[in-house]
Amino acid sequence: MSQYEVSVIMPTFNNAKYIASAIDSVLAQTFQNFELIVVDDGSTDNTKQIMDAYLKTDSRIKYVYQENSGGAARPKNTGIKIAGGIYIAVLDSDDIWLPSKLERQVRVLKKSEDSTGLVSCSFLVKKDGKIQGKIFINQYSKQLQNIMLRDYLGPGSCVLYKKTALDKVGLFDENLRTSQDWEMRIRLLQFYEVSVVNQPLVIYLLHQENISNLSIDVREKDYEYIFNKHINLYERNSNLLSSYFYYNATRFLSAGNSKKARENITHSLKLKKNDARQFILAFFTLINPWFYKTAVVILNKLSNFRIKFSKVLKNSLKNPTFYFFYILGFFQTKYRCEVDFYDDTEVIFKLKYNYSLIRFGDGEINVLLGIAMPYHEANSELTAEFKKMLKSIYKEKNILLAVPKYISQSNSHLRKEGRLSVWMPFKVIYKLLFKSDIKYVDAHSFYDESIVERILEEVLRDRIVIVVTKKESIDRIDKNFGKNQIFIAATDHNAYDDLELIKNEIDIQIEKNSNKNIALIVAMGPVGKLLAYHYHKKNIQCIDVGKGIENFLVKKYS
Repeated sequence: MSQYEVSVIMPTFNNAKYIASAIDSVLAQTFQNFELIVVDDGSTDNTKQIMDAYLKTDSRIKYVYQENSGGAARPKNTGIKIAGGIYIAVLDSDDIWLPSKLERQVRVLKKSEDSTGLVSCSFLVKKDGKIQGKIFINQYSKQLQNIMLRDYLGPGSCVLYKKTALDKVGLFDENLRTSQDWEMRIRLLQFYEVSVVNQPLVIYLLHQENISNLSIDVREKDYEYIFNKHINLYERNSNLLSSYFYYNATRFLSAGNSKKARENITHSLKLKKNDARQFILAFFTLINPWFYKTAVVILNKLSNFRIKFSKVLKNSLKNPTFYFFYILGFFQTKYRCEVDFYDDTEVIFKLKYNYSLIRFGDGEINVLLGIAMPYHEANSELTAEFKKMLKSIYKEKNILLAVPKYISQSNSHLRKEGRLSVWMPFKVIYKLLFKSDIKYVDAHSFYDESIVERILEEVLRDRIVIVVTKKESIDRIDKNFGKNQIFIAATDHNAYDDLELIKNEIDIQIEKNSNKNIALIVAMGPVGKLLAYHYHKKNIQCIDVGKGIENFLVKKYS
């Protein structure tokens, strides 16, 4: 029996440009009980030389060379046949895992029932050196039906399999040049359920050389092969078959093949005549593809609005604290927090002596209460992290905490943004959450650009400053306010799902500048507090300035 719990299979072909980053991301995993089997499918570049260097450094790495097979299925199967782990993961040699990928997925499978055979995760898309966005994987109730329509579980690099599940359904189908993962998952989900870690744990790289860029004709032949292989499953359910033709139509339409799109939408309508949405889209498709695309945009926007509104309403209605604290807070608009506050000069003095600063505003109160907001869904994991941080933060040295000094000040600011109905700072909450025997910083002093300017000029001048904020803020900020600033973008300023990715990018910059005086500025909502606290404990000065830095820099340099 193998000494390793996880066998990581890495198929590769002429990917010398990317393979080192992929291997490094495996070696950097927080879960270390793995073997890495690299299967070279006949590379003619310098992949072998790169592998020779890695083989000398880590005994867990194995390298297998074979003649080119023309697809990814055979090298995956070669790796699986010699794998000894009880879990199997596949990492394409041009993708990257975030550090906690294996740890989180192994934990899920260990806790799962025998009926769960695999676990996937959300992922980030990277192109031209930049993160283009993140793709969330849905946890559907009708898993088999949904996987038969489209491969919704993400790239192969996202999935961790139980070896027993693969033993039951067999190896990857070597008749396919593409879509081997999809066909495998159709087989697996006939017998097993799939779990999902709905946070990005993989970076999927888009580039000209990767296999995803094979011709449309090749991919369509593979889709047809998969359909014919599993045709008995499709024909058992006329609604499923109708939906399959519908998705085919949308795919052909995206590829500019209107004729094939019309054929498939006609097949779909014959099988499912009473679906109003499908009838509308079919009608526009048959008239003109442009009308179809316009109809899709309108219907999707209406659907997204309905889903977003219903989630906020549902989370609020099921949480009685929403009403309880709203009523308590209604009469507290003139309440002054009953604690002592530092003045600006005292704050600057302490920051000069490497104190960190973390702000707790009204949004963080809602996070602690688990209340949903239109721009920030309720997140039980984030709420749990906040509670854990509050319990320990008072024990930390050299840290300043900021809370709003006047609740009316907060309400006045938020009324301008139309958020008063969901941002609820209340006297009772501050008494429950924050100690009254220490001094605080006024959280709203950072809406005044003068203190931000003093921090940048008096505290952070001539230091390496890592600025973490949302991408649209970075786009608005002039990058010439200092010599040594490094910008790291979050796709959303409240994105808990970005946390591991952002930490990874910050760690890279800290390592690059290890002999220099580094400070971290965060301006990204509730998640920024967790980041600031995490790096404060690593002896990095962290200053949570919120939107103040954007207001100051845009105003000063625009």
